[in-house]
Amino acid sequence: MASSSAIAAGMRALEDLLGRRLPERLRGGGVGARVQLLGSNDLKKKDQGSLVGLYVHRIVVDPTGRNQPRPGGPGSPSRPVLPLVARFLLITWAAGAVAELELHAWALAELEGTQLDHGAIASLDPAFGDDEKLQVVVDELTTEDLGRIWDMLPSKYSLSSALALRTVRVERTVRESFPPVTVRALVMEDV
Repeated sequence: MASSSAIAAGMRALEDLLGRRLPERLRGGGVGARVQLLGSNDLKKKDQGSLVGLYVHRIVVDPTGRNQPRPGGPGSPSRPVLPLVARFLLITWAAGAVAELELHAWALAELEGTQLDHGAIASLDPAFGDDEKLQVVVDELTTEDLGRIWDMLPSKYSLSSALALRTVRVERTVRESFPPVTVRALVMEDV
């Protein structure tokens, strides 16, 4: 069962995957592109150079996976699970329009439908299970919604597409249970 590090591990695995697959014509030559997982502070930089950026803008609970505890082993109770979806932007920057479009189209083609399994994530999150998988899908956003996201970011708009990493099943922390509270009734008598 994935730990609370699973979303970061999944995004780092995507960063690594794109970095390894980045074609030499985009890595070298006149483009000089690189791949980077971005945080909010990274978006404050004025000049990003040629970059394929992955920026998580929202984490939501997956409504299709709610109330589905993970079954326990023999003799152990089921465990509560928090199913999460990381919604992220694929953002590209480049010196010219052609390079920016090539980078963006290449990264979209690489990411859409990608599945990350135990082998891709276990070194980043050792709690990630053998039977778990994460999938990257296109996240439908209207132009208005995308504009709202960019209005809140510390950077000006750049070419971007919305994607989602789903479903990260994080094992919820089980709090210590205590016996039920009992009520003590006292009877009052006239003296």
